Amino acid sequence: ATGTDAASAAVAEKNVTLSLEQDGFLRPFDISSILWPAGYLLTLCVASPKLCGAIELGRAIDAAIESGRHNSFAIELGAGVGGPSIAMSLYIQRVLLQATNHRKEGIGSSQHSLVLATDRALHSLALVIANASTNHASVDAVLSDYSNLTALSELRRERAGFAVVLGSSLQTFFGNTEDPESPVWSALDILLDPNNPQAVAALSHTRTEPVNPPNDGRYKLCRRISGDVFGMQTRSGDTSDFHVSLFQVDVEATVKATSKQKQNMSREARDEAEL
Repeated sequence: ATGTDAASAAVAEKNVTLSLEQDGFLRPFDISSILWPAGYLLTLCVASPKLCGAIELGRAIDAAIESGRHNSFAIELGAGVGGPSIAMSLYIQRVLLQATNHRKEGIGSSQHSLVLATDRALHSLALVIANASTNHASVDAVLSDYSNLTALSELRRERAGFAVVLGSSLQTFFGNTEDPESPVWSALDILLDPNNPQAVAALSHTRTEPVNPPNDGRYKLCRRISGDVFGMQTRSGDTSDFHVSLFQVDVEATVKATSKQKQNMSREARDEAEL
């Protein structure tokens, strides 16, 4: 394998077993302390991107390694018990080992952990820390509300942007995503590393309430991955209700929109001068 896929493509798929503590017995049906099906699917997908078919994840991590800009490779919004964050960290560790062996010495020595897990519930962060320690994952846990764009901007300044943004069944965040003003796109504008052309968001959601790209074209849907890939089924035995959707900035559409905006501004300036 060559190019940006080199390190991730060379990583062999392997069975990864995670041990995850949950709080369901003490806090029944508490959103932040249970690994829900959408989070379970996202965990499976980031643990084995090639098996999942999510090649964009590997490319994003490779690009971050090549650039040397990897204060933290990934961030998870609404991390809950931390399943996706931990699986992502273990995958990145395997990619870094491959890259260190074959291309660069000393990479992956950032002062920050590989993945930043965020949640607005303190008991969730306690579970993330405990689960990361149990699974020997490099994960930081930070109290942060994904709907607070100011707080997300602070995280962005501290970590210089992320190659991967993860999220599953984020309440209110995944509604009406065709609207360019939907908060999910504002969050990705802030968090995705603008210097990483392969930066990607992996968002897990129900099939009946899909996350669709904004109609202004600035983000493109790369692919949708069904839970069927991992044999997930409904209780009645039907095909999976859950999908992971991968989104990237549509560079071509963004350039066109910027060019059109400049043309409009220039035309307005000429019109004002004529007046």
